[in-house]
Amino acid sequence: MRPDKDLAQNPSGNYQYLFNYPTLKYINSLFPGHGTSMRGDPAKGLLRYDYFSMTALQPREEFVVGASMVNRDENGHDLPGGLCWASWGVVDGHAGPYTALVVKELLLEYVVDELFLKAGIDPHSPYRDSRPIFQDRPMQEVIQAMSDAFERLDNDILKKAAQAITGSIPLQASLQDLAPAESSCSAVLATYDTASRYLYVANVGSSKAVLGHRNAQGTWQASPLSVDHTCQNEDEVARLRAEHPNEADMIKDGQLLGKTFTRAFGDLRYVSRLFSPP
Repeated sequence: MRPDKDLAQNPSGNYQYLFNYPTLKYINSLFPGHGTSMRGDPAKGLLRYDYFSMTALQPREEFVVGASMVNRDENGHDLPGGLCWASWGVVDGHAGPYTALVVKELLLEYVVDELFLKAGIDPHSPYRDSRPIFQDRPMQEVIQAMSDAFERLDNDILKKAAQAITGSIPLQASLQDLAPAESSCSAVLATYDTASRYLYVANVGSSKAVLGHRNAQGTWQASPLSVDHTCQNEDEVARLRAEHPNEADMIKDGQLLGKTFTRAFGDLRYVSRLFSPP
């Protein structure tokens, strides 16, 4: 952000930056994006939540996702307890919007399906909303459900593309199935359980979750809630070296095959297991 006056000369003759705190109106004028605010349930630890997004590229490759989950009966009426879960996320596309668009539309659905499966309920049952299964789930069950959802969605994107390459479907349909796997995207998803007051975070790639909170001195600070999957992460580099011991040049100049991130949805060309014999 540019200060109102960039430089000024102080009495010693040196130049220093002068910064006037900007007004809210001025800040909003700098960010012509799309945002919305929604009320939560203060009694359940969620006062409000806000979304904001800006278009950095055309076509757009970055998206926000979000949903609230309410217990309902088979007639669609809210059950006692109201809001039980709320989820928010960011999807960041690489080399095109196609993977990001698919992940934006399907990631939350996959997480919900996995939660039903972990509870022993058919996720495609027409009465699945009649069971208040979201609230106060065992912690490890939720963690595993989010992890499985990320992995299953990625596998489905890649398998559909592999079938498009090796199958005999029409060209136009093949291209539509192939596009989401040819590009890639990072994603981060946070889910809040209003009963347990637990906040769960899952991520892949370079998208990051950050918690703003007050420390013991009463000042605000930011704490990361996720770990970046990039070449700057020594654990990720060690993992890749161990998995690919004969590829010494795989990581060069802080990049993996020309990319800074080490995990992502999509990127079919780097996933040889789909075409390898069993």
